[in-house]
Amino acid sequence: MGGVDKLIIIDAAMMGGKAGDVYRLCPEDVNLSSHPHAHEVSLLYELELKRILKLPHPRKVIMFGIEPQEIGWGLELSEELKQKIPQILSLVREELEET
Repeated sequence: MGGVDKLIIIDAAMMGGKAGDVYRLCPEDVNLSSHPHAHEVSLLYELELKRILKLPHPRKVIMFGIEPQEIGWGLELSEELKQKIPQILSLVREELEET
């Protein structure tokens, strides 16, 4: 990740909204000490450690969190998420076009 200027992360984010809600977050918006699962924070911890240790890291990190209907095993997207894909893609394109 040290060679990239911008990193865009898309993942589930339980923020208390309704299923399918989309959130735009920066790493500073996430309280790393409040997450109960290592899966949820391993990438964010790595980015924070790189920043603290002054190691190469992305200049800008943007996260799009999508409120899940439920979290579990499976490969299928919920109907709420399927309907949000065009919006999410549009948001990602906007970020990529931004300098």
